[in-house]
Amino acid sequence: MFNLQSYFEDRQIALHVEGEKNVTKGWVNIQCPFLGCSDPSWHLGINLDSLFISCYICGIKGSVERVIQEIDKCSFNKAQKIIEEYNDEEKIKIRKPLFRSEREVEQCILPDVDKTFHKKHYRYLKDRNFNPDYLIWKYNLMSVYNIGRYKFRIIIPYYYNGKLICFNTRDITDKAKLRYQFCDTENSVIEVKHTFYNIDTVKDKCIIVEGPTDVWRMGDSCIAVSGKQFTKEQLLMFREKEIKKVLVLYDADDNEEKISENFANNLTGIVPWVELIELDSNDPGELSKEEVKEIRRIIF
Repeated sequence: MFNLQSYFEDRQIALHVEGEKNVTKGWVNIQCPFLGCSDPSWHLGINLDSLFISCYICGIKGSVERVIQEIDKCSFNKAQKIIEEYNDEEKIKIRKPLFRSEREVEQCILPDVDKTFHKKHYRYLKDRNFNPDYLIWKYNLMSVYNIGRYKFRIIIPYYYNGKLICFNTRDITDKAKLRYQFCDTENSVIEVKHTFYNIDTVKDKCIIVEGPTDVWRMGDSCIAVSGKQFTKEQLLMFREKEIKKVLVLYDADDNEEKISENFANNLTGIVPWVELIELDSNDPGELSKEEVKEIRRIIF
């Protein structure tokens, strides 16, 4: 049996499953990949038993090979070989993606921290033109002083649906090999790279940046990838949240422009409106209030 889910996941294409909006029992839906479809949003259905395809908007019908040909830009014979590559003997049960690590952790375990936010960490935020008191309150930031694995780091909790799921840390000395150090997988409910920082503030529009400090500058409805490269799990989360409009805003760097462009291209198959902004200099965390307002005006 052709494993639809594995095929689409490998090509970073989201799919809607039974029980979700506009999906008929026994079918899965994807965004119609065929040119000329006036409304490709989740209207191409694929029958799980017959592998028959049908777009409710453009009217295209046929076998699943036609979709594979369009996605992989290949011949019919090649499409049949791809089906064989994704063949499983047993019938595939299509499942909704779970944004969790394999370990069933009930709650994220934070490192030991002092209740007082240390002066050195406070000064770091102030020197970067942030309002430390506001950030500590808004994002529940904590600090570790000079002992332990996370010494001289700010602890940055990540939440999903109001639940603490993992954390990130930011070095304040700028001498550590890693500016950011993630929570261990075994101590995470959801891994850092399987979610987005600040995702709970998003409704149907968002700005995507690289790191938490960029989020602190840009404000609500801004989320961080926690690095440059995105993951399949993060792409699928856009479908889970039903996000309609996205603005990708990475740091000003030639290599990162290629990465952000790739991210934006992958999002176009999931999100109806995607725009990429390339900064002339600096990174989002260093923008002025006026520049932030101008960027937010584009999407909000």
